[in-house]
Amino acid sequence: MIHRYPQVAFVFFSLAIAGMACQSDRQKNVAVEDMAGQADSYKYVAPEAEEAATIVPEDLGVRADQLPSFGSKSLDLQASVGRFPTGLALVQVVAATEIELDRRHIRLADTSDACSAAWSELATNLPVLREVKVQTKVALDPRGTHYRDWLRKATQNGCHLCLIYSRVDPTEADAEFIAALWDATACRPLAVYRVPVTIPGCERMEPMGDETPKPKQLHWLEEADFRAESDLRQFVRNTLWELAQLDALDATTRPSPWQNDRPLYPRGPRVRLLDVDTLRGK
Repeated sequence: MIHRYPQVAFVFFSLAIAGMACQSDRQKNVAVEDMAGQADSYKYVAPEAEEAATIVPEDLGVRADQLPSFGSKSLDLQASVGRFPTGLALVQVVAATEIELDRRHIRLADTSDACSAAWSELATNLPVLREVKVQTKVALDPRGTHYRDWLRKATQNGCHLCLIYSRVDPTEADAEFIAALWDATACRPLAVYRVPVTIPGCERMEPMGDETPKPKQLHWLEEADFRAESDLRQFVRNTLWELAQLDALDATTRPSPWQNDRPLYPRGPRVRLLDVDTLRGK
């Protein structure tokens, strides 16, 4: 029959080859899926380890009852000797909670260049304020820090005043900042601040209860943040002027306060000083 009908035999042969190819492809796909499943089982998936937490006054080293409802409040503004000239260490902090360990910690926030430049104007207007130095994360535990660590870092950088501040969220206002001004050397709070700002007509919530701000009103919230931090800078500026007026010049011999107390790092081994006379002789 095969010899009589060669076309039929060819059709059967083609169908057999196609069936074998399909079965081979299915086996390959199953093998690839198994290998992919095994690879995914060994693949490291980074967990969402942290979520934002609310800052409380105790994170800044002060009690909640010490904060005013608005503005500034003096805690220890007394006459001093030799406090100025000095530098002001600027520490902006945030709070976070580790989901897996259920542990809350405080760390430095990322201060924008625009905010750093605005805070630096305090040193421009107040002559006895040598500099405003934004605190960095160098030599600070990334797992969380304490306000005493920031005070210690401030004194190491030659700043005997330290301002610790943070944005409060959630809050009844559209934006709110709290802060504490510390004498880093004596480890003593000098003044505390609370600056809430509310813009009329600014709605934070969606009508359905979503906590994300409306796109058309997002610029209002940014404006509230800007106003709150700007008002905070003015209150801190007034406190620094009061402290400077209460300070007296230290007549004793001591190192110059206009020089940074931080020592210079040693020169690297690859740096070579060139002898000018030798170069001229060549």
